[in-house]
Amino acid sequence: MQPRPYNDAMRSRSAFTVVELVVAVGILVILISMLMPSINLIKEGTKRTQCQSQLRQIGQAHGVYAVGNGNQMVQGQPAAPGNGAGTGIHAVWGGTWQVVGDWDRYRGHGALAHMEFIEPELLYCPSWIVPWIQYGQCSAGSGGGAGNGWPLDNDPTGCGTTWIQTSYAYRSSINAPNYRAPSVNIDPPNTPIMADHFSHQAGNRAVMEHHVDGYNVLTLDGAVHFVEDDGYKIRDTAGGNFFVTSTGYAFQEDVWKNDLKR
Repeated sequence: MQPRPYNDAMRSRSAFTVVELVVAVGILVILISMLMPSINLIKEGTKRTQCQSQLRQIGQAHGVYAVGNGNQMVQGQPAAPGNGAGTGIHAVWGGTWQVVGDWDRYRGHGALAHMEFIEPELLYCPSWIVPWIQYGQCSAGSGGGAGNGWPLDNDPTGCGTTWIQTSYAYRSSINAPNYRAPSVNIDPPNTPIMADHFSHQAGNRAVMEHHVDGYNVLTLDGAVHFVEDDGYKIRDTAGGNFFVTSTGYAFQEDVWKNDLKR
């Protein structure tokens, strides 16, 4: 029996090696596809933890402000003077809002950043993916209509926007329709006062734009807990309402009291 020529042997060996490579790549692709959900969960878990830390820091700032202001937290919309319902639950500055003392035209947690109780970067959860509502993203026409993120130079009048918005909602609808801000003297320690933004709209400030399955919630005592909403009950509570009309604030207050409680 004649031995095969050298070239034939090499071609056979090379072909076998290619098959092995294809099989190995195929196995690798399958393994990666199996691991990706776990990797994404780990990444989201890290972001969620950072988001909770930011809320705690904002809660501490609320507490410091309250100590110097009769145990009353800073007012937001619609509790703030000169602005009624319909002016947003996560908007923290409005170009037409009434100037009120040290708050200027800022409200809620935005007023805390304006008065330098916190850094404005803390107003944006790392899981938040709405591109035009981010720290440093403040330019008219960048998306999202007239609402944008906090400007790097801390001057919203210079970037042509009408609203400054954040990824968190602040509770200023207590005692609706006679709205007021949270109070250390009046409200129980487990009263929810801030949370990841909740909205009915998919693709526009809804739960799918941050943690997908729920919300981090800050309570009056500074603690943070997570409320699951993988069925989108909270998001859809207002039945298509933006939570910012008089009717919408009633829905919003219902969410705060019944769905976000600890």
